[in-house]
Amino acid sequence: MVRTNPQSLSKHVQLVLLVATTFLLRILSTSSPYYVDGPRHVRAVETGRLVIHAPGYFLFNLCAWLVSHSLHITAATALELINIAFSVAATAVFYLLASRLLKNTTTPFWLTLAYACSPVVWFSADIHSTYAAMTFFAPLLLFLLEAGQGDGRFVFACFVWALMIGFRPPDGVFVLPWMLYQSLRFPVKQRIAGAIAAAVVIALWWIPTAHQFGGGLLSPLSQSHTQAAKLAQGVLTGHLTIHAFTNIAHTLFGITLAWGLLTPALLLGALRANRDRLARSITIYIAPGLAFFLLYFFSDATYLAYAIAPGMVLAALFLEEKRFALRQHVCPLAAAASLLFMVTARTSDRPSKPRAVADAYLLQYSVPSLKQTGPTVSQSC
Repeated sequence: MVRTNPQSLSKHVQLVLLVATTFLLRILSTSSPYYVDGPRHVRAVETGRLVIHAPGYFLFNLCAWLVSHSLHITAATALELINIAFSVAATAVFYLLASRLLKNTTTPFWLTLAYACSPVVWFSADIHSTYAAMTFFAPLLLFLLEAGQGDGRFVFACFVWALMIGFRPPDGVFVLPWMLYQSLRFPVKQRIAGAIAAAVVIALWWIPTAHQFGGGLLSPLSQSHTQAAKLAQGVLTGHLTIHAFTNIAHTLFGITLAWGLLTPALLLGALRANRDRLARSITIYIAPGLAFFLLYFFSDATYLAYAIAPGMVLAALFLEEKRFALRQHVCPLAAAASLLFMVTARTSDRPSKPRAVADAYLLQYSVPSLKQTGPTVSQSC
């Protein structure tokens, strides 16, 4: 068997190979609409209401409605196509980002493969929910503001951020402090133009969402706050119960699943935030969401979809600064470990208590779990 050395391939060939691999993996692991909000999104598209529970996800459902009616396909298939497209595009953008920010010529290839094979990134593409869009918008924002060029990139980044918050409002809120931090690097005129661009885009999905919810223009915000307060179990609720510590443990499991073998390098890289501007920038991007998850509420590992790209870049930057024998093998090993997990891990039909925890927090995100028959749309709605 002839071994392919990524260093000998041109960047264009590497990019095509990564995109084709991602597309193939996603097609082979498609699932029925069973996971969490998947059936609700299907029904919202089919009925034309285009919102589910707060915060509604109007923009995501609208895109699926347009694709469904344009291509004359079912709502479930439209949602599936959108998420696969986001995931494949995310691989391309992440590779371009890594190629710009990393010095080693082989690392971008292997890091991108690790990103495409991350259980959370992979799983997000094959369920009928909003998370796959975050795996695309996150590296795109980083590319624009940390690796991009041009005077208008901040305005365009504000436009992209407004789309991001439209597809998944909580994640856009978590990224807002980073956007404000980035704005300090640009002239006042660009900040104003960026704010206007973002406000216009947000209004285009906020107003229809508020109309569907009823109760006034602030109804998406008030209903989101009410829902979060009902679900919250973390220490910030003021109740130091077993549920608060379970929430922390659940988040830690999610972090491990999201970044895999790169998790230690990510955490060590964050410690360089006080002396390295790029490490500080990425830490500011990730920290608000992680703090919310650890201390207030965390439901599923897919919540971390918006943070995986910057976290992997931060881990790779840390590894580049260190000199040890196996440094160049960490990213390939991370990709291989994630791929092996996704292909072989499976939940148990009759689990013990420890196994049930592993199933719920880790193993349910594998391809065999995706392929298990979930409830039908009619049963879940």
